[in-house]
Amino acid sequence: CLPASAASVKRPVDSSTICAPTSAQGSLAGSFSGSCRAKKFSQAWRTSAPGTRFVPYPSGRGGTGRTVQVLEPPGNDPVRFSPGKLSAYAGAAAGAAIRTSVDLVLGGGAGALVTAPVSKHALHLAGINAPGQTELLQRLTRSPSVAMILVCGSFRVGLVTIHTPVRNVARELTAGLLLERVTVIERALRTDWRIRSPRIAVLALNPHAGEQGDIGNEEQRVIIPVTAALRKKGMRLEGPFPADAFFARYTPGTYDAVIAMYHDQGLIPLKMTARGRAVNVSAGLPIVRTSPDRGPLDRRPGKHDRGGTHRRGAFVTPQAHRTGGGTMISFKGVSVDFGAHTLLDNVTLQIKPGEFVFLVGQTGSGKSTVLRLIYMDILPTRGTVFVGKHCSASIQLRDIPYLRRELGVVFQDFKLMEDRSVYDNVAFTLHVTGTPSAEIRKKVILTLGDVGLSHARNKMAHELSGGEQQRVAIARALANNPKFLLADEPTGNLDPATSMEILKLLKDINMRGTAVVMATHNYELVRKANERILKIGEGAILDVDAPA
Repeated sequence: CLPASAASVKRPVDSSTICAPTSAQGSLAGSFSGSCRAKKFSQAWRTSAPGTRFVPYPSGRGGTGRTVQVLEPPGNDPVRFSPGKLSAYAGAAAGAAIRTSVDLVLGGGAGALVTAPVSKHALHLAGINAPGQTELLQRLTRSPSVAMILVCGSFRVGLVTIHTPVRNVARELTAGLLLERVTVIERALRTDWRIRSPRIAVLALNPHAGEQGDIGNEEQRVIIPVTAALRKKGMRLEGPFPADAFFARYTPGTYDAVIAMYHDQGLIPLKMTARGRAVNVSAGLPIVRTSPDRGPLDRRPGKHDRGGTHRRGAFVTPQAHRTGGGTMISFKGVSVDFGAHTLLDNVTLQIKPGEFVFLVGQTGSGKSTVLRLIYMDILPTRGTVFVGKHCSASIQLRDIPYLRRELGVVFQDFKLMEDRSVYDNVAFTLHVTGTPSAEIRKKVILTLGDVGLSHARNKMAHELSGGEQQRVAIARALANNPKFLLADEPTGNLDPATSMEILKLLKDINMRGTAVVMATHNYELVRKANERILKIGEGAILDVDAPA
């Protein structure tokens, strides 16, 4: 569900024409003020989700014909918008959309919620006195505690105070609030991101972490005691760190999350790094909810295209929490014979969008063969392989390159061009697929940033370490925005520490919505990852560890 944004409508109304819910079903009565009596929005707020109308909305400019279902709340049709002008009517329309969306997801009618940017001022004009959507959703879902986490790959920032004026931050920063927020964020890292023992950095509030109380005492009075108490409970917390010194040397992925004391302290460095690719995730809610990492564009009406990356990221992140929505890869009765030897015998399996799957088995058991079947380097002797819209039984030779543009493949031996730079190795894939030159530079720089190699783009491939070369190979595989990534023994030639770094990178890629299928015989790595496992042996593939 995508609630309507708080863009204004042409037909202005005053506060007497807005109605708040009077039943417990609305669960927002406490968040309204003023006199609200009109039946129109009373109906909008109290109508249950099944009466909602959905409108197909294009999901992007790629010409794929794919759409998302956009929520049109009951009692809100037709609505005439006047971009850039806020009103109580617009705020009530946005509020009705949010409330109806929550009902729909809680009732099982939708799997996740993506909210568009909403003007807080418009909500306030409508009498909805919530500081922001996060707090509004907390009330609607009756959640005891929530936290805002901004995410861009392995860079995650959780906020203690959220939409709090800077002048009030020190007053609101209590031991109880800090304890609640850190607990919610740590739980989200373990349950939503499936990190068994998250390592978390905690920032100080004051310059130089307060200088032992000489520049503010919040560290001594609140932050240090709370972090010490949580460490005793087993949480891996470090700090408090002075924010300026911390971010000056921070590399995303060093910590699983950074706890910032107030909004701009954490979000300025994250957004400077993300460059429009960060997503807001609400932790602590009983539903999956994400949103773009920016507010409404009411001062630039109609100029929404630059927010496309924000919107795409917001849709990707719920998929990374919940897989589903159709089978991406399917084997039906697949057998593969090499001479008189049958390597795979009547195999049936499914891999869904957004999954992370390990293929394990002894050397020669058929792990690489399964990957070759997926990218159709070989075709099954019997049975059928489906990869998205492509079918092994009917695919033409000329269509196989188009299939491979929808995936990325990473090999154990890197397969880099040793006499070319890191930049050229990644750009090569884009050149051969006809990407415009103006787009190539942008994509290469962004992709190298994703794998932590921005600093090495002008180095020659042979000058890199083994781990760095594998990161280049992964960047090359990601350059075309693949729907899924196939990794054939990507850590086979690497030491244990570097292998863990590559696994963490692949998991970050998976969390952005790309399905990952990784063939490996490194059982220690598989055990630590806690992902789905397909075991190959004696011609069969068994699902030995499918998470609930």
